[in-house]
Amino acid sequence: MNRLVSIILILGAVGVFFGYINPTYNGPIKGLQAEIKNLDVALETAAKFKEEQARLTQERELINQSNLDRVKKLLPDNVDNVQLILDVDGIASAAGVRISDIGIDESQKSGSDGGDAIGQGVLIQEEKAYESLLLSFTATATYDQFKNFLNDIEQSLRTLDVVEISFSESETGVYKFDVRVRVYWLK
Repeated sequence: MNRLVSIILILGAVGVFFGYINPTYNGPIKGLQAEIKNLDVALETAAKFKEEQARLTQERELINQSNLDRVKKLLPDNVDNVQLILDVDGIASAAGVRISDIGIDESQKSGSDGGDAIGQGVLIQEEKAYESLLLSFTATATYDQFKNFLNDIEQSLRTLDVVEISFSESETGVYKFDVRVRVYWLK
């Protein structure tokens, strides 16, 4: 009888193992263990990201503020019309050029509308990381002064392209140049 009870207990233990413990362990517990592993990997990645962020913050603090200001002028994140006009006027004054009739052409503002293509009757828009607008003005100067002005614009930190220049004749050597420039900034 002692043997029979031992065999029944062993068979009961095997039955409980295969009937309840093993399915429970392989089902929800295995799924939770896999989820824990995924979360551990995400936690390690977040820790690495935080370390990299701290390192980059330290490097940014080592950069001279005047250099950061120069980068902001080169790649502004918005267009400040008044500052833009002051920058161009400052460049013109340094070259001895007088600026007048300043205008900003908002209708020529571009952003995501450049690079449109029609394919199979659908308008496809190409997203750009920058926007631009046209600034127009009249510059009054001699030819040499205007050449120096254009050279100074080319050397300035402000990102802009001269897209159109027209001028009128003059007997005095002082010309009126109608200039249009495209100004860029990051979105």
